[in-house]
Amino acid sequence: DNVITREALAFALEHEDAQPEKPWFMYVSYTRPHPPLRSPGRYLRHYRDKVPYTVYDASHYATLSSFDQWLTDQNGYARLTADEIKAGREAYYANIDFVDDCIGELISGLEHAGAIDNTIVIFLTDNGPNGKRYNAGMRGAKGSVHEGGTRVPLFIRWPGKIEPGTVVKPITAHIDVLPTFAAIAGIKNLNE
Repeated sequence: DNVITREALAFALEHEDAQPEKPWFMYVSYTRPHPPLRSPGRYLRHYRDKVPYTVYDASHYATLSSFDQWLTDQNGYARLTADEIKAGREAYYANIDFVDDCIGELISGLEHAGAIDNTIVIFLTDNGPNGKRYNAGMRGAKGSVHEGGTRVPLFIRWPGKIEPGTVVKPITAHIDVLPTFAAIAGIKNLNE
């Protein structure tokens, strides 16, 4: 993820130097916090023994829907030990901080180069914290449609168009992202 950050910043700044008037699009995708749940030690140390977790037993499993039980079984969550659950949760939180710092480095680099004021930044994730090993089967897995997996962040920084700190309540979906990019680029028909 460090390499992704630095290469993304290099691309943006090289484009800005070579063709400052030509618009550009860049998609930056971070692998964290997806498994394997590894994080730099400085981030892990911050969360060691500080993340609440629960070991889910058979009585909890019985409360899950049949689909969530199937997801739990398919992903092997019932076989995780208490120590594995604890380590996974700590690493998940550590990875969130790590990615946050990577994004901060990318934004700071654009600011330092004077390129942030004409750059639209959109941040979103593919699913919320209901997925994979870090939830340890609390609600099945990321295929499960519960609040934690469907309420995902969407942040847009658009200088001159969206006032910083603006919060909107309408529901959005990932299906809205491509048409939004197209509209920003002035593309009226996505089939052309």
